[in-house]
Amino acid sequence: YGVNIANINYLVSLIKMHGLSILDKPYAHYSKEFKEQAIKRVLLGNEAINAVALDLGLASRGMLGNWVRSCKENGYNVVIKKNGL
Repeated sequence: YGVNIANINYLVSLIKMHGLSILDKPYAHYSKEFKEQAIKRVLLGNEAINAVALDLGLASRGMLGNWVRSCKENGYNVVIKKNGL
């Protein structure tokens, strides 16, 4: 089916940690402050991206990685995208 096994493992871990109700979450908009705290845990706290993403209940393990990469590319500033752009 072309599904990455790491994504399946992340989803299983997410359900184990937060319960099945985590799958019912609608699309979430994350504030600049939320993203900053998550990024700081990775960059300053030396926590693994996957572990932080699971702890925060992020829908995708790659979401936090994208935030960290974007932050580094933009001079360590958190980027907030406007809806529809």
